[in-house]
Amino acid sequence: MTEEEQAALKIQTIRRGSKARLAYRDARDEEARRQWIEFYVQTGNYDEARELGWDGGEDPAPVARAESDVTTGPIAGPTEREKAARLLQAHARGSSARLAYPQAS
Repeated sequence: MTEEEQAALKIQTIRRGSKARLAYRDARDEEARRQWIEFYVQTGNYDEARELGWDGGEDPAPVARAESDVTTGPIAGPTEREKAARLLQAHARGSSARLAYPQAS
């Protein structure tokens, strides 16, 4: 492979990586926006939900949760408390793992 071909391949690789990171960021931001809209609608804060693009029509589609049996209100019993604790622990482990893992550039 010539030096020019290697340089072209490197440029193409960088561009593909950049496009993939941009697509991931857009998808992540859209998912976060949907989650905030759902939260604001569930808590009755419709002004905040509208600022994020909610049109005031139907309730937004519920966002899938890791453990759907976990309640967002007061914890009713020991099983819900345990599920909530496991969910929080999983989020904390995931967050610390992402912080420890060097980001690709």
